[in-house]
Amino acid sequence: TNEREKAERVYRKTIAANPQSAKAHYYLAVLYWNKDWKKVVEELEIVLSLDPNYPEAQSYLTRARAYLK
Repeated sequence: TNEREKAERVYRKTIAANPQSAKAHYYLAVLYWNKDWKKVVEELEIVLSLDPNYPEAQSYLTRARAYLK
């Protein structure tokens, strides 16, 4: 848990410094996977708005949306 919290802080600092960091948003989605599907979907949507060709984001977004239903 402590490592997860540290990672989240790092990703949030990265986003604060560079809001266009698709990678940081993607890794936040990974942290939320199986924990908060709404946040996963939100972060992956941001990733795709920043980089529509992000390789894993579209596939995982489809899967995450299925968990929201």
